[in-house]
Amino acid sequence: MPAPALPANKPCCSSSSTSSPSTSVAPTTASMVLNAEKYVGVDVHDHFVAVKHSLMSPKLDALRMLYGDKKIIVGPDVAKGVLQKLRTFEKLLHDYPEWRGEVTSPALTDSPKLEQQVSELVAHINGDCRNLHFIPVHHYHQSLKKDDFYASLEAADLGAITRLRDGVNTTSMEFFIAQERTKKSPLVLSEFMGISQHMSEALQADP
Repeated sequence: MPAPALPANKPCCSSSSTSSPSTSVAPTTASMVLNAEKYVGVDVHDHFVAVKHSLMSPKLDALRMLYGDKKIIVGPDVAKGVLQKLRTFEKLLHDYPEWRGEVTSPALTDSPKLEQQVSELVAHINGDCRNLHFIPVHHYHQSLKKDDFYASLEAADLGAITRLRDGVNTTSMEFFIAQERTKKSPLVLSEFMGISQHMSEALQADP
């Protein structure tokens, strides 16, 4: 079976406008995200301004230098679903070994309860799949500062926000905003998250 390709780039969110396709004008990122405010009950405008301000940081260039030409899968959760994401990434590298050396997935943890389990799993994946030029998982043992966090969202080739259950998740909106300036990478979103129904163009999955 051939290796799966990363999903084709597509917008992560769509406007709820009911205009007909023949007469509607493609909405801007700002209008689409701000339009979601009435659904999710958070101050989307503040998120938009914060992400845009942070993306001026040179930390994006530092991330690109760190990962080189590797495809980056970002799963920004620091507690919920971290172990499941890592096991899924491990399965990808085992089932499709041709992706080894081509794709990486940073792991974040700031939960003392999960720290040992995550560290052991990261060590197992890296010990099994790494080589001299490739480290599959870079493990960050704390939450990232906002500038670093937003830079990681912009650098990503694929976003995966796949919590088993969640309500309002602002990270999905932050990912969408961060990607506007660059390649508009796709987003995989858990269908069990409350915000998923308002982001119909995300690739929805059953985690």
